[in-house]
Formats: sequence, structure tokens, C-alpha cells
Amino acid sequence: MNFFKLRILNTSLIFIIGILLGFIIKDKMFTAQDNRLSSVIQTEGETSASGLQSNSSDLYEKDEYNVFDDDEDYDIPVPKKAAKKQNEINEEGKKPSEIEDKTAKFVDFSSPFFKNPAKFKNEIVTMDIQMIFARKSDSGWRLNLMYMDSQKGVKYVYLDSDLLLTDKVELKIGYFYRVSFKCVEGQLNKGNMLLSIAPTGKKAEWATGVSAIE
Repeated sequence: MNFFKLRILNTSLIFIIGILLGFIIKDKMFTAQDNRLSSVIQTEGETSASGLQSNSSDLYEKDEYNVFDDDEDYDIPVPKKAAKKQNEINEEGKKPSEIEDKTAKFVDFSSPFFKNPAKFKNEIVTMDIQMIFARKSDSGWRLNLMYMDSQKGVKYVYLDSDLLLTDKVELKIGYFYRVSFKCVEGQLNKGNMLLSIAPTGKKAEWATGVSAIE
């Protein structure tokens, strides 16, 4: 009798232990599956969201991207026609006397002019030359200026104009002036009409600053 009771008791304990182990194993298996499933769902969701965000960003960049929104410096070329038109508008707003000829450059013709003045007949001549005197005449003013060549040879040219009456240029003996004149007859002593005169700041060693106006 005791043998049968012990056997039944053992069988019952084994059955109960089996049931408990079954529940424990089941819980662990379902928990692991749930974790894996949750991880897969989360990963897929992040991937989809990332792909959607990337596509949206690409569309935005294609439709809305402005190359001038970054930190780079860009040189924006101005169309030549527009720039030329703007220059023309600016020039039209100036008076004729204010429009500068930027292509004009000073060229000293003193050496070729004094070698052969006849070649410069009816031509405009420019040079830096030394003042000797300025004398009032019936027609205005008569200037006498001196040129010295490389061989210390001295030649003189006479210029006629009433320019000094309006500009009141301070002329000094032995000082150099930049002059422009029209050589009407191709000669040194007559027919040379002064167009402009300006001091260069240079002077001969013997110059004392005495006025050249007689």
C-alpha cells in the first residue's frame, strides 16, 4: 500500500514540475519572439522613415535648392551689354567737359618736333618744355619756351594764345610745363596755337622761381 502511495505521489510531483517547466519555457520563448519581432518592426519603421526623409530631402533640394544659400563666395558675371548700357547711362548724365578720354595718353613729341617741325604741320603736339617768358600781345599772350637736346643744343618755340587770361596760370622762368598746341604752319616761331598748359613740378638747377610774365 505504501508503495502505491509513493508512486502516485512521485508521479504527481513529476507532472506538476513538468507543467511548471512548460510554462516557464513558454514564457521565455514568447518573450524572445516578441523582442525579435519588436526589433524588426522598429528597424523597418526607422528604415522607411529614413528613406522617406531622404526622398523628401532630395525632392526639396531638386525643387528648392539655391546655390547662393551656402557659405561659398560666387562671382556673378554682369552681361557685357548690360554693363555697357549702364556705362552709357552714366556717361549721358555727365557734361561733355566731365567725360574723360581714358584712352588718351601723354606722349612727349619734343625730340621729333624740334628735329623737323614741318612734319607736324596741322598736327596737335604735346611735350614737357621749359618756360622762358610770357608776354602780353595784341591778340592775347605770346609764350617763349626752350628745348635742350641730348647734345646740349638749345632751340626755342613760340606759342600764341589768350588762355592765360582765363586760367591765370602762374608761370616761372626755368620751370617745366606740359603743353599741348596745334602746329598750324609747321614752324617754330609762328602759327602755334596753345591749347593747354600745366606745371610738371620740375625745374632747371638755375631756376629761382622768378615770374616769366613780363
